[in-house]
Amino acid sequence: MSTNPARNLYQEPKQKLSEKVSLNVNNFGSIARSFSSPSSSHSLAQSISQFTNLESSITDSYENLKKLALLQIHFQYQFEAIEKNCHLLENLKEQAQSMRR
Repeated sequence: MSTNPARNLYQEPKQKLSEKVSLNVNNFGSIARSFSSPSSSHSLAQSISQFTNLESSITDSYENLKKLALLQIHFQYQFEAIEKNCHLLENLKEQAQSMRR
C-alpha cells in the first residue's frame, strides 16, 4: 500500500516531463523547418545581421558611458579646485583691502 501513493506521487511529474520533452521536440522541429525554407532563411540571416549590429552598438554605448563617468569625475575635481581657488581669492581680496586701510 505504501508503494501505491509513492507511485502516484511520481506519476504526475513524469507525465509533465514527458509533455515538456514532446513540446521541445516539436519546437525544435519547427525551428529546423524554418531553416530549410529559403524565405525565412533569408529573414533569419537578416535578423542575425541586425542583432550583431545592435550588439556592437550596445558595446560602443557602454564604453561611451564609462568614458562619460570618468569625465564626470574629472569635472568634479576641477569644480572643487575652482571652488577652492575662489575662496582663496576672496581671502586675498580681504587681505588686500585691509592692507590699503
